[in-house]
Amino acid sequence: MSILKSSLSRIAVAAAVGLGMLGLSGAQAAAVPTTLLAPAATQCGTPVGTPGYIQALSFHKRSWPLTGGLHMDSAGTFDRNTGTVSAVVHLYNSYLATGYTGTTTILMRDKCGGLVGVTKPGKWGVEAKAWFWNANERRVVWTTSIDPRLANRVASVEVVHDRFTTGENMKVAYNITREAACLYIRTQIPILPGCPIPTLS
Repeated sequence: MSILKSSLSRIAVAAAVGLGMLGLSGAQAAAVPTTLLAPAATQCGTPVGTPGYIQALSFHKRSWPLTGGLHMDSAGTFDRNTGTVSAVVHLYNSYLATGYTGTTTILMRDKCGGLVGVTKPGKWGVEAKAWFWNANERRVVWTTSIDPRLANRVASVEVVHDRFTTGENMKVAYNITREAACLYIRTQIPILPGCPIPTLS
């Protein structure tokens, strides 16, 4: 449970746009900060430029280490016209007896800092460090995407690195963040039917 709370806290802090983490207490539902839902300036949620001609965003985050022996580094670009994320993720494990699973998630915010997008997590494992042939270090090319109707409204992106012990923990953390984004989208971008961000099941 402590590992789950730690992982949920990390991604929730980022999702709450610097306003504090999404509250979790036992089986209690996540408390979404009211600021995410409050009416904002007219320009919030509008495209940042002419669709098809918006400059790509670059990102880089180094978590060295992230936790224990797990080290992660993610660098790439986000195409705001197509919604495509392209990155190279470097994972390294410095511990001798413990393997890890690390994830990279990209959060997208509009001009007012509201959460308008989140990628499904990219997930990779690294073995414990032992002999020179062990797979305790790896570099992977990661490609994912979000709905282009959201992509052209993104003003900034943030990389979130996490460590999860089960796939269920990862799904819970992602779906909480997704719901925060969907609530904001329904308020600020009502022209979009429903929520174009998929759930993890």
